[in-house]
Amino acid sequence: MLKKTADFAGFRVGDIITLSDLQTQTDYNKMSVDFPIREVRTYAEPNGIFKHYGYMVEAPNDAHDLYLILIRTTKDLFEPYVFCKDVGASGPLPGNLIAFFDEAGEDFIPRFEAQVTDQSGTHAVTWDKQTSFYGVDFKSTVDGDGMCSLAEYFTNDENGGNNYCMLDWKGTTQKGFVETWYGCPIKNSEIALFRKG
Repeated sequence: MLKKTADFAGFRVGDIITLSDLQTQTDYNKMSVDFPIREVRTYAEPNGIFKHYGYMVEAPNDAHDLYLILIRTTKDLFEPYVFCKDVGASGPLPGNLIAFFDEAGEDFIPRFEAQVTDQSGTHAVTWDKQTSFYGVDFKSTVDGDGMCSLAEYFTNDENGGNNYCMLDWKGTTQKGFVETWYGCPIKNSEIALFRKG
């Protein structure tokens, strides 16, 4: 059955996302894995360029890792992504994370290098900025409503298949917070959402 954007919207905390992409199958040694939604987010560009639906899900492992399932939509087009947070490169501003921004503290830098750990070990990966958006409307069942800025980066370096990076910046560089996410797109056939009850 063909999916449309509406099939990914309106889900709530407690609903279930089932993933069957290759990374999930490899990580959990199962054909598909159910992830309960713990937080619901939306990112909307004020001029209607995009609206992204974000679902923070809890992994069924001992660490209870959190992943961000991001449904990126532009008009009638959509693409699902699975992201994992780089906890070491996420946190309050200022501090060492100020390195993500230019000298004026107003813009994301065009390139940065990060240490990424995958199946082959830990190594440096260089990320190049593809797009950035400022004044994005943000809503969250945990953090409430507000505004944020998003930057998307890409790499051709080997890093376990997660060639995309998203920086989510809230506040200012003097008093704010940044999240760093690494991930990859998945096929529409590799994701399903189910409402609880």
